[in-house]
Amino acid sequence: MKSTVLLTFWGTLFAAHLALNAAGPVVVNEIFYHPPDDQDRLQWVELHNPGSSAVDLKGWKFSKGLNLEFGPGTTLPAGGFGVIVRDRAAFASRYGTNVPILAEFQGRLKQGGERLELADVAGKVSDTVKYGDREPWPLAADGYGATLERVRAADAGDEPGNWAPSVWGTAKVGGGTPGAANASASSVVLPRISDVQWSRWVRGTSNVVTFAMAGGEAKLVSVKYVEVGAEGQGTERRVTATQEGRAGRWTATIPPAADLRVVRFWVEATPTAGRVHRWPSTNEVRPAFSYLSWKNPDRGTIGQLHFWDGGRVEPSGQLGQYQPARRKVVGLPKPRGDATAIYVPATGTGGDAVPELRDFLRIGSRKAGWKLRFHKDAPLAGMRTANVLFEERPRYVLAEHLSYELFRRSKVMTPHSEMVRWIQNGQSAGYHLMMEQPNGAFLSRHERDPSGNLYKLIWYGQGLVGQHEKKNNLSTGHGDLQQVVRGLSSTQRPEAWAFIQQQFAVDACIDYFVVNHCIQNWDGYFNNYFTYHAPGPNGKWELIPWDEDKTWGEYDGASAKYDWYTMPLTYGMNGDQPPRGGGNWGGGGFGPGMWWRQGGWFSGPLLAQPDFRARFLTRLKTFVNEEFTEEKFRPVIDDLARRLEPEVRHRAEVRGSTEESLLRQFRADMDSFRRQLTGRRAFLVKELGK
Repeated sequence: MKSTVLLTFWGTLFAAHLALNAAGPVVVNEIFYHPPDDQDRLQWVELHNPGSSAVDLKGWKFSKGLNLEFGPGTTLPAGGFGVIVRDRAAFASRYGTNVPILAEFQGRLKQGGERLELADVAGKVSDTVKYGDREPWPLAADGYGATLERVRAADAGDEPGNWAPSVWGTAKVGGGTPGAANASASSVVLPRISDVQWSRWVRGTSNVVTFAMAGGEAKLVSVKYVEVGAEGQGTERRVTATQEGRAGRWTATIPPAADLRVVRFWVEATPTAGRVHRWPSTNEVRPAFSYLSWKNPDRGTIGQLHFWDGGRVEPSGQLGQYQPARRKVVGLPKPRGDATAIYVPATGTGGDAVPELRDFLRIGSRKAGWKLRFHKDAPLAGMRTANVLFEERPRYVLAEHLSYELFRRSKVMTPHSEMVRWIQNGQSAGYHLMMEQPNGAFLSRHERDPSGNLYKLIWYGQGLVGQHEKKNNLSTGHGDLQQVVRGLSSTQRPEAWAFIQQQFAVDACIDYFVVNHCIQNWDGYFNNYFTYHAPGPNGKWELIPWDEDKTWGEYDGASAKYDWYTMPLTYGMNGDQPPRGGGNWGGGGFGPGMWWRQGGWFSGPLLAQPDFRARFLTRLKTFVNEEFTEEKFRPVIDDLARRLEPEVRHRAEVRGSTEESLLRQFRADMDSFRRQLTGRRAFLVKELGK
């Protein structure tokens, strides 16, 4: 009886708060502020008239957030819905032509959240919504495919608990319910659940869950949960929640779980009238809260990454390719992930190994491995997307990681990389390379504007556009790339140097080529890198290293000792000549010319421009004397060898290979990197001294 009285008391206060902030005759009912795949032309806002009489919107306007004033003849019927869109054609491509469109708005909705304020013809505010892209606002509306749906039109628009994520859209059908009642709408006040607190890691003990609840009436409040392990998901169970001494606070205790299990739970409030209210929503990116139950996590000389795929692995390839002729994104929908990742730091990281849980992830297949997609509010080591792979030759992943280690000592934006023991669905696959995917989160981590254009260089494409795969802003084309390449090819000295300084982040680009020369990255001038163009009239171009496997003396047909150290200082620039023996391919077979390529779209003209080249040679000399040295970089190679040798033994065990042969090859590979450091550096010092 006491709990019922307290809940009713709290609900009365909550209802009073909503009444003070109640909306006017027309409300903002649904918002699609961040469509997937950066398709901002699909943005829209739905208005709703919950009253019994039509409302003439002539002279109404958004006083904050949008640049829009309604013209004559704009009417919203009683109980009716209408949308304002950014682009009619883009909207129709996803939602058809039967949805009533009230107007088009200028500008764009902010993806990070903003305040929308709708005022009538007299300037009186009818409704205010200050949405956000962080909890307690629904996360599924932030680029995942859902919209923000208002639960009750009569309640305040700036209350996060009055909004829910819609059903997700697909590549062909948009999310939400524009022009119709929201799927999340409720005619009665539902209990609002918030401030859920629990322990993220327990060592085989029970877990106390507490939360706040206000508004409405509930005849049953409970926590439901399931245990998830490498073998799959268990049976759904329930524990009843009880109210604490202070109004609005509830507690439930989840019993101990089995060892090495993830417990997923959610809160349910069954009202006296209306539907059961669940938090978080089943439409959220994470439809349950999660924690880890593990008594004694193992630790090794490298980190461990346990991964349970949930039985769903996406096919390789990019989802949602934009087709300009059709003005739409086509391809596979982005399913909500059901995978779980548990990262255990290596020994020597300080204190106890605190495992990091990431739940409800998407996993995709890729060549030689997997692609993990973390949620925006829970990256791993700063990564939103991580590639986990092991190439056909172990040396490839070792070379890749060491290359990134050297790039990180320069001014170049460089992906995070580390070696991890990969354990999928309880089965260890031995050590793998985990490396960051260049994307918007990567750019933000390096303090770059993620709205800038990002391209990936691919060798098999045809022409400038074909060789630059655009990774974001898919509908805006390659115009900036075409313009800068035209400028590089047509500008003459001294105008060329001024153009380069205006268009490129010169120091960062020079450092990219400097490190390429140190590691003999013959494949990284016309291919195997990303290029980024910052937005705005003063935005600069930069280069991002990628796919560094065939470096440190490796090329098709290279000696088993990888004793090639003589890639010339002219490599990558316009005017460079292939080695003697003929052509790109050294006379038609495997030979010393296998590594030669013509200069790339950027490297060719940049490295050939005298002012750029003079600065490049000066910087290369400094880097060779200060960073690419045995004193500085030999310890990096030695430390990697020390940490990985136990993992090579482990890999032999789990793979059924001969430990002796794997160790012999591993030690030979590490010795080849040491020789490369010595031999390549000696060649560079000699050439730079001429």
